[in-house]
Amino acid sequence: MGEARRQAAEIQGRQQTMSLYKRGEVWWYKFRFWGQVIRETSKSESRTVAKEAERSRRREMEESFNRISKPRTAQLFSAAAETWLRTKIAHLYPR
Repeated sequence: MGEARRQAAEIQGRQQTMSLYKRGEVWWYKFRFWGQVIRETSKSESRTVAKEAERSRRREMEESFNRISKPRTAQLFSAAAETWLRTKIAHLYPR
């Protein structure tokens, strides 16, 4: 049991490491996510913005991997009514 726990901690530690580096004037980030190396540009010249871009990208990947969806915003009644009418128009009989 101790060996398995140590290996899990080691794997988790590797997933949490982050690397920021500069190529030209733009910051890039590199991290591991489930064994795959993710290397992308932050499209920013600011190190702080690059850190936040990396956190945001990692969060986005974790949410999609774990199938966590964002709550849907309420639709306007007029838009919902139009959508409903378009889907039902083929099934409505003319009188």
